[in-house]
Amino acid sequence: MVGLDAAVAGLSKASAATLNRALGEALHTQVPTSTAGAAKGRAPTRMASRAASGTAVRHTPTGAEMRAGGTEFLLGAEFGGRRAPRRRYVTRSRKGTAYVVNRRTTQQFQPWAGQRGYWFTPAWKASLQGVRKRLLEAMTKAVDGG
Repeated sequence: MVGLDAAVAGLSKASAATLNRALGEALHTQVPTSTAGAAKGRAPTRMASRAASGTAVRHTPTGAEMRAGGTEFLLGAEFGGRRAPRRRYVTRSRKGTAYVVNRRTTQQFQPWAGQRGYWFTPAWKASLQGVRKRLLEAMTKAVDGG
């Protein structure tokens, strides 16, 4: 971040260690946990809610890992599917007369959303926008001794 090096350079070693610990805690616990909660809350359909229920945060020694899964329809619930196709087939009446039937089929997933997604990707992007704010709050709290 801009100006972070200059701000840290003016701190004593003890204050810098406290700041480093506070920032690490914020990045490793608060950010991923809030992102997972936001992803679960944004699920627009029952299928997406079921897929979002498999969203979990795991803390690792080098950071945090957020996974979504546990269902075979996760990607369809997140990114959607193809548009509802029309089926055309020929059948015969009881009298033997042939005729063409145009039938619209149902669609399991919402329309294709491309890379923007429906619930997980928007929650993740919104969370990234809030990371800077959370880190600045953690820095302020650590420097002020709170």
